[in-house]
Amino acid sequence: MRILVFIREFAAPTLTFVYNEIKAIADQHEVLVMTTERSNEDRFPFSNVQLVPLHDNRFIAKQIRRFQDENWLWAFRSGRIRRTIAQTIQAFKPDLIHVHFGGQGWIFLSNWPENSIPVILSFHGYDASMKLRSARYRRQCRVVLDRKDVTPIFVSNNMSARMEGAIGPIPKHQILYYGTDLAFFKRASHESPQPNPITFLQVSSFTAKKGHIYTIQAFARYVASLPETREVRLILAGDGPTLIDSQRLAQQLGLDHIIEFPGLVTPSKSRELMDSANVFVHHSVTPLDSGDQEGIPNAIMEAMAMELPIVSTLHSGIPELVEDGINGFLVKERDIDAYVQALQTISDWPLQKQNREKVEQLFSRDGHLDHLNDIYERQITRIGTS
Repeated sequence: MRILVFIREFAAPTLTFVYNEIKAIADQHEVLVMTTERSNEDRFPFSNVQLVPLHDNRFIAKQIRRFQDENWLWAFRSGRIRRTIAQTIQAFKPDLIHVHFGGQGWIFLSNWPENSIPVILSFHGYDASMKLRSARYRRQCRVVLDRKDVTPIFVSNNMSARMEGAIGPIPKHQILYYGTDLAFFKRASHESPQPNPITFLQVSSFTAKKGHIYTIQAFARYVASLPETREVRLILAGDGPTLIDSQRLAQQLGLDHIIEFPGLVTPSKSRELMDSANVFVHHSVTPLDSGDQEGIPNAIMEAMAMELPIVSTLHSGIPELVEDGINGFLVKERDIDAYVQALQTISDWPLQKQNREKVEQLFSRDGHLDHLNDIYERQITRIGTS
């Protein structure tokens, strides 16, 4: 099968889940990636990439991108991009086109008319949450999703429900959970890590929706409730715009000696941290200013594959992965009291074998690829017989 993939930026460090999917697809099919911006080639190599800049002038390209983010449809249309898409499709002859992200995907779809080649459009998070606040964007989604050649994929049932609540029924939509590499994220030992110190871990980018400030606030109150003989630490791995504020808060609360910020970590380092942690925490929230929401965080899947108990929130699709009281605890967003109580209770939990079993059943990478291939084949058949 020949698959043309479009993504506006390939491969951003925060979108490793998309990169991993593309790499896995390329192991089974012939894949060409079309993108307007190629980044991190050394860290995320991929040989078959076609770069189509929004504009040759970087300043003008930046302005175009800003207007695209504001959902102005004219900003997506480009004679050069339209010609390049047509030429690429004529030369590559894809059996299927896979476009990533609502809004960003309009760059491709606005310059490629409805056709007999099936198009898969993947929504991942903010494109089915914060962007729905825009009436322009909602109208654009309705037009795109009414195209006969377009089939939308959502990464959780919660996400598809949000989209349908905003624009109406989407009969063709598909649910596809992202998958974890179970062979990679596997414990070196099934013995629980030493309980002294008790190690709480979060691995994620530092953005508002990851809720680091609430984790730090709750951790401070949790530490205050412990006897002096109980040793604990919190590791917050990652990088991003809220890192400095998180470090400053830890210092203000007098916790900088037991809260560690190792920065951006490799997958191997992430696995190493999970192998020595006792509990994985991830206080996802919906930022009040943007409304941006997660899909289902891959880091939680990876931690569950490593058998760690989880403390997270009743946010977006997370309850589809973490069952409260079974895989860990889920609290309401920003509920510090409940979060502290969850930390107190879960600190005595051992490793959770059933957490890995749930990932094996519903969130494995192999299962994800099998389901994706099934979607591809069904849409090729549907378009071919319509």
